[in-house]
Amino acid sequence: MSTTRRTLLTLTVISIVLLLISYLKMPYYYYQFMKIALMIIFIYMAFLSRNLLSIVYVSLAIVFNPIIPLVIKKQQWQTIDIIVIFVLIVLPIISNLNNRK
Repeated sequence: MSTTRRTLLTLTVISIVLLLISYLKMPYYYYQFMKIALMIIFIYMAFLSRNLLSIVYVSLAIVFNPIIPLVIKKQQWQTIDIIVIFVLIVLPIISNLNNRK
């Protein structure tokens, strides 16, 4: 496994853990920290991947950006979090299948 792939996998796991922790009753500043951390992680992942997946990672960075935040209710955020977790689980699998061809 290459260093880049290992780094992407580690960042994916960190992102999923941050999103799962958000389902606990956390103070408001955790969610702000999470948004900043996820935005930075997704931008770095986009830089590392340098292929079509970069578009997905940049899109996720835009969703979680704290500078121009999406103003939506907590239930909607939870739905978005579940979708992002699913995407983060599926993307490495798809990428791995494409690399084997």
